[in-house]
Amino acid sequence: MKVIKIEKIMENQDIKNISIFKKIIIKLRIFLFGKIKYKDKFGLSYFLWPNTRPIDTYQRGVRTDDETLLQLVLRITKTLNNTNKPTVCFDVGGFMGIVTLTMLKGVNGNGIVHTFEPVRRNHARIVKNVELNGFSNAVINNMAVSNYSGLGLHNLTHEGGDDFLQKLNNDSGNLMGENIILDKDLSRRDMDTDVSSKQLTLVMSLHKYMDTCSIDWVDILKVDAEFTDHLVLQGAQEHFYNHHFGFILIEYNKGDGCAEELLNMLLDADYKIYYMVRNTGQLVKNLKDYPKECKKCLNIMAVSNNISDDICNEIIDGLLI
Repeated sequence: MKVIKIEKIMENQDIKNISIFKKIIIKLRIFLFGKIKYKDKFGLSYFLWPNTRPIDTYQRGVRTDDETLLQLVLRITKTLNNTNKPTVCFDVGGFMGIVTLTMLKGVNGNGIVHTFEPVRRNHARIVKNVELNGFSNAVINNMAVSNYSGLGLHNLTHEGGDDFLQKLNNDSGNLMGENIILDKDLSRRDMDTDVSSKQLTLVMSLHKYMDTCSIDWVDILKVDAEFTDHLVLQGAQEHFYNHHFGFILIEYNKGDGCAEELLNMLLDADYKIYYMVRNTGQLVKNLKDYPKECKKCLNIMAVSNNISDDICNEIIDGLLI
């Protein structure tokens, strides 16, 4: 297995500056038309809206917080395509659909992508972006995923990244009133968070969804559930503990309340853990080896013991620092 030197990692940090004039043009077009169509470095097209960091996207060449995750999706799907079996991908927390599009590009028609996004506006944006690229093998669900199935109240904040989910009391007839129960485990957010609007949403556990759709194996499970990622895994139940997910690509914010619980769940279930070196396309097995030159780790890759060593080694070859 090839291991690269730390000195090489910064070569992938290709953020280009764009002129003030181009920034003005981008902002003006978005102001006039509400959105702008963009084609990224991976050949994917999608719309950018005012709150989707269009300037940052133009500078980086792709709309993402961690390009390593996208590169891993493409690398995993390319390897799995050689097995001649349809690839099944789940994108939990789709936002505007960048990971969904990357999965669809990777499976190249030989598989299906299931996307889960509870915010109606974001769900509509995913649909637009999938249609823009001409993909048809996607199931785009307007629902939240957690450790229960039922109804929830999605609280939308002005910043967007602080949205949080409240579990509704199933015994209550007043869905929007005082009988809403906030399970502290469902959110890191304080109840005083500045909420701009509230939206009733369907919530389903992965266990129920997979059983309903007769799915017993998922090749790639990506999770970005606003600091409730551990609850998504809890809701998968035996599908998680019996390693029915080949590769789990999941948000990991060390120091946040649920991060260690998430990591312990993966380790206790005997998944192999790799930390993604942010925006470099590289991995480390231990956080102590994480390069100080890079932004802090944002995602981890967990590999099922049902994935053969040959396939795993083919995917991580040349990525380990």
